[in-house]
Amino acid sequence: MTFSDEKDYDIISACDKVDTSGIRKMIHSGGQGGGEIILKVTKNDGEVKEILCRHTMSKDQVRWFVNGSAINRDL
Repeated sequence: MTFSDEKDYDIISACDKVDTSGIRKMIHSGGQGGGEIILKVTKNDGEVKEILCRHTMSKDQVRWFVNGSAINRDL
């Protein structure tokens, strides 16, 4: 996963809480065509910022992600 805007790397600081949005969409699409994932960064003062990210996971990589590893993929 990469940030769409390199300047967004400076938004995240130590002790920030980070949540993701868009993982289910990535899974359901099987990683086809790449896609967007949003990182929701909650700062210590409660301020929330969203960072647009892109993933380049292939169909196999998405399957590995869902199953926890490549070893578990065919179980």
